[in-house]
Amino acid sequence: MAAAANIAVRESYSGIASHLRWFTSAAALVNRENRTEALLDRYDKCPTRLQEVEALYQRFIMHLDDVPLESFPKERRHQVHEDYVQIMDLADEIAKRAREVLASRAGVPPHRAPSRGENSRGPFDTTAQFGPSTF
Repeated sequence: MAAAANIAVRESYSGIASHLRWFTSAAALVNRENRTEALLDRYDKCPTRLQEVEALYQRFIMHLDDVPLESFPKERRHQVHEDYVQIMDLADEIAKRAREVLASRAGVPPHRAPSRGENSRGPFDTTAQFGPSTF
């Protein structure tokens, strides 16, 4: 049981780190006027990527109690949570800029830009689908 949980936690950790790199790279496009098409392409992929992140994070949480601290120290456990939060923040940043670009192309003033899928938790909230995240 502990071995399977250890594998699940490590795979989830690795997957979240990989997604963090992808979102960091995508967020780097936010302030690059010459890369708006690349930004919009990443924006279109964000919902799928966020669902994958959420699934990895839920798997991580589900198995974490079965992994001894010496196998996966508290600092790394907290780092996974921080990475998850950072991904959500980067996704919001990407979505905000992409919506501004799309609104500008449509001739909509920036303050009236449509919010594609946005709600009180952000543009890519997966709470309804996966439930609230806990650490």
